Amino acid sequence: MIQRPLIWKALAYRVVAIAFTALFTGIQQSLEIHIGLTLIYVLFDLAWERITPRR
Repeated sequence: MIQRPLIWKALAYRVVAIAFTALFTGIQQSLEIHIGLTLIYVLFDLAWERITPRR
């Protein structure tokens, strides 16, 4: 499981990335891009937890 401080750091990086992308594509498309990337990450993380052995 991800530690709490790491989650806040990741969230801060995501907000900065959304703002940076919004400069070039607009806020609506920027949000769509980053929501899609977040969903891909979550699905990959869930799949990775299932296929890797537990310690």
